[in-house]
Amino acid sequence: MKELPLDWSGLRTTYFTELTRSEHLDRMIQPLSYQVRPMRLQDVPVIMELANTIDEFRGNAKAEEMLRHSLEKGESRGYWIESEGRAVSMVRTSAENPYAAMIVGVGTHVDFRRQGLATQLMARLCCEVLYEGKKLCLFYDNPRAGKIYKRLGFRDIGMWSMVKVNKTRE
Repeated sequence: MKELPLDWSGLRTTYFTELTRSEHLDRMIQPLSYQVRPMRLQDVPVIMELANTIDEFRGNAKAEEMLRHSLEKGESRGYWIESEGRAVSMVRTSAENPYAAMIVGVGTHVDFRRQGLATQLMARLCCEVLYEGKKLCLFYDNPRAGKIYKRLGFRDIGMWSMVKVNKTRE
């Protein structure tokens, strides 16, 4: 039997969480002094500039191509906040289908954190997706982010382990 080319040193265990109801989300949405924009193909460069400032997103050589592809195919949607011509906060879905969507790419520039920007974007996006009758899910391993997700109504439903493929052993 052939051994799988997995790099176990990169094992990452995360919480798997879901949101199935929007009970209080619409009450959480507040007016912002920043411009909230829906993600469009032409926004990809400015969104990637933000992503490259966030440690968790930096270093994925295919991130821009994947974002473009998912927006073009309608498998993703999202919102971002603009301040002085640059993206300062973002959130989007991935792997959307008629029944569910996964929240990914939640991030805020370090200079704009702790203002509730990601929470506001999450509330807007989650309301929109839930209104369409879809469930939402996401993975997280950052306890501070977990508090935000729980405030929005997400509940942990399990743990998930991820491991990277070792490209040199394929």
